[in-house]
Amino acid sequence: MLLKSLKVKNNMEKINLIKAEQQILGFYHSYNGGDLTQLCEAMSLEKEEWEEMVREGMVRYLPQELFEEIKDWVNKK
Repeated sequence: MLLKSLKVKNNMEKINLIKAEQQILGFYHSYNGGDLTQLCEAMSLEKEEWEEMVREGMVRYLPQELFEEIKDWVNKK
């Protein structure tokens, strides 16, 4: 990953760079017509990460259908 080679001042700066990378990846993926599970694969989303996002309420904006699609995908990994 590119971010490992970057010189960042602190952890917050690194986190912000990672978020920006994820947003650009998501936009690019959508722009090229990819589906949600392909995006999760491209992001290397792990089951534990998904579960933490759910616990923290970070995915509450997702429609139930998309929530279930991701949930099913991480459980099959």
